[in-house]
Amino acid sequence: MTENITEQKRAEGERSLLATIVESSEDAIIGRKLDGTIISWNTGAERIFGYRAKEAIGRFYSFLVPADRMNELEEIRKKIKRGERVKHYESVRLAKRGKPVDISLTVSPIKDAHGKLIGFSTVGRDIGARKRGEAERNRLVRQLGERVKELTTMYAVAHLLQMEKKSTTTLLEEISALLPLAWQYPEITAARVLLDGMEFKTPNFHSSGWSQQARFTTTDGRKGTVEVVYLAKRPSEVEGPFLTEERNLIDAVAENLKLYLDRKHLESEILEI
Repeated sequence: MTENITEQKRAEGERSLLATIVESSEDAIIGRKLDGTIISWNTGAERIFGYRAKEAIGRFYSFLVPADRMNELEEIRKKIKRGERVKHYESVRLAKRGKPVDISLTVSPIKDAHGKLIGFSTVGRDIGARKRGEAERNRLVRQLGERVKELTTMYAVAHLLQMEKKSTTTLLEEISALLPLAWQYPEITAARVLLDGMEFKTPNFHSSGWSQQARFTTTDGRKGTVEVVYLAKRPSEVEGPFLTEERNLIDAVAENLKLYLDRKHLESEILEI
C-alpha cells in the first residue's frame, strides 16, 4: 500500500514538473484531439499567436491555418496515424487578426496507456526573426553582386577608352556589348550607343517600353545617347524597373564617352595646327 502511494506521489510529481516545463516553454505547445479540437494551449502559444488559452481551447486547430495550407493538415494526420513524427516542418500559421507567422513545427502522436492514438501534440517555434535575417542577408549579397558587376563594367569601359589603337567605331561597338552584363537582369537586357546618326547596338536590341537613357553633347556639338533596355517586364524599382545604381552607371558611361570624344577632337585639332 505504502509503495502504491509513493509511486502515485512520484507520478504526480513528474506530471507536475512536466506541466511546468510545458507552461514555461517559449515555444507554442498545443494538444489536440484526433478531430483537431484544441485541448491544451500554453503561454508560448499565447505569445506567438496572440490568443489566450480560453480563446483557443475548444476550437479546431484549423483556425490557425491559412486557406492555402489546409492540405498540410491532412498530410500530417496521415503521417501521425502511420506512427511517424513530423520534425521541424517549416510552414506559416495565422496569429490574431490574421497576421501570418513563419513557424517551425514538430508534430507527435499522443497515445493512451494502451498505446492507442488519441490525439496530436504540436510544438511550434517562431522563426520569423531568422527568416527576416536570411532575407536581409540575401538582399545584401544580391546588392554586393550588383555593385561588383557595375564596377567591373566601369573598369572595362575605362580600359577600352584608354586604348589609343582602337577606332572610335570599334570602341562604341564593344561598349554596347559590355553594358547588358552590368544590369540586374542581363538575360533580357540589350544596349546601344548613338552618335550623330550612327548606331552601335547588341544583336538583340529593339525598342522597348522599359528604357534607360543618358544623353551627352560633345564640345564640337556632336549628340550622343547611351541606352539600355529590358526586353521583358520586371518589378518596379526607383526608375521604372531600373536601380539608382544603374542610373549612376549609365550616366558615368555617357560622361566618359563625352570626355573621350572631346579628347579625340582636341588631339585632331592639335595635329591640324
